[in-house]
Amino acid sequence: MLLIEYNKFLLYHIGWKLSRRDSIEIFNSVWVEQTWSDLNSFHQRIQTHHQNIAMLTADLELKKSIAIGWIRTTEDFAHIEDQFLSLRQKAENLLDAFTGLAGMVGNRQSLDEARSVGILTVLGVTFVPLSLVASLFSMSDEYRPGAGDFWVYFAVSIPFVALMFALAFLSMYWRKLRRQLKGTSEGKK
Repeated sequence: MLLIEYNKFLLYHIGWKLSRRDSIEIFNSVWVEQTWSDLNSFHQRIQTHHQNIAMLTADLELKKSIAIGWIRTTEDFAHIEDQFLSLRQKAENLLDAFTGLAGMVGNRQSLDEARSVGILTVLGVTFVPLSLVASLFSMSDEYRPGAGDFWVYFAVSIPFVALMFALAFLSMYWRKLRRQLKGTSEGKK
């Protein structure tokens, strides 16, 4: 019975940590993976205990016909078996909840990474055209910094960067529009 109470407490404690949150922002993937692993271990142990108790109960059922004194023991083991079955179902429910939580935490991390890639894209769209124009103008001494025609570098670079940004935003808009049209046409089918 102590084993049942111990496992009940562990599962209740894990469920409490999961349910007493206003936001999933505090959950990180390391904690979710460790807790999921612990839950798997609890589930396996509870399942093993349940199977052992079921075998004992079946064995006692056979002995019930031999000795009348085993009847109360059989009822006790049946109660313990029911308790372990309940614990196993609770562990399975928590495993399902943590599997969903792991998906949400993973999606949140993916979005954070996508934002970082977006920043790198903006930097690339900005600096690649500038370096291209600089490399083209470096072929001649009249466009070097301090020379008379250095202003041409800015006159060419700024519109070129603006063109690159316009193309990038048009590309994003075009993909978004295609997704919306695709979604609309699939909704009509």
